[in-house]
Amino acid sequence: MIAKITRFGGKISLSKKSIRSSKVVFKINGGTNLPVISLHSLSLNLPHLAYQSHKDETYLRTQLALLLKPSLNAIVSKRDMIFDNIRKGLLPALANPLKFPKSGSTNMLINLTGLNESIFNILGYGGKNEEGIEIIQKVIKTANDVVFQFDKKDYEHFGVSIINDNSSNRFVQLDSEKFGKISHTFGSYSQGLVITKKDLGEENSLSRNLLFLDNLLTGGFSVKLDTTTLHLTDTVDFLSKSIDLIPYFDIVNKQVICNVCGSRVSTSGLCSICKSNNLLTLT
Repeated sequence: MIAKITRFGGKISLSKKSIRSSKVVFKINGGTNLPVISLHSLSLNLPHLAYQSHKDETYLRTQLALLLKPSLNAIVSKRDMIFDNIRKGLLPALANPLKFPKSGSTNMLINLTGLNESIFNILGYGGKNEEGIEIIQKVIKTANDVVFQFDKKDYEHFGVSIINDNSSNRFVQLDSEKFGKISHTFGSYSQGLVITKKDLGEENSLSRNLLFLDNLLTGGFSVKLDTTTLHLTDTVDFLSKSIDLIPYFDIVNKQVICNVCGSRVSTSGLCSICKSNNLLTLT
């Protein structure tokens, strides 16, 4: 049933150990079991730090730690401004459900954008998956250590995450303007993990080995299962294997729609109804 729904464009996420939002953010504080409200997050441009690190992963982690401290102060200040406006009655839509700290806690996220490009492309670990995964683990642990040591109140929940937002394309543009013609060109930086049936079948595939990051990322980890090219029976098999292996995932089946008549395209490159090539891919 789930496979059929996703093939017709339905959006479904499956989780076996936690309650998360549509953005993959944790909705329940594991320590208190109280609801967590996410008011805002801040994304860090890791490829920008990697370009400046001269292929030194230790320098990259040092830069990340230095950048995190003012970043955490910034999101706390923003949180205080939001709460101050709530108390003054300037945000009536938020006033009733957000009676903190009694009713829950606030979730403030540090989102790591472009982690894969930073390690495997810019730092040069493209052909050394095991070493690259080890460096990724060190980077996330560095971020966790800084966040853990940050002075915070009981009703504040800080989380290091890799989730999807609008920073990916924007950071690429900013880096292009900053560094000019760079050695690696990306259409956008990675945010999370996209897994195909082939990745899940290979014991040593990069995607499969990166799944352990879910336990390190305290704010959320975006994992998407791409079922676009699979037949229905293959999709069912893919989902069955994924449920036991992946703590949380979104199911993605890309839909190609004709922009002229709105029909689903069944032929390559052209609408099957009006023969237009004005097509839109929905994910």
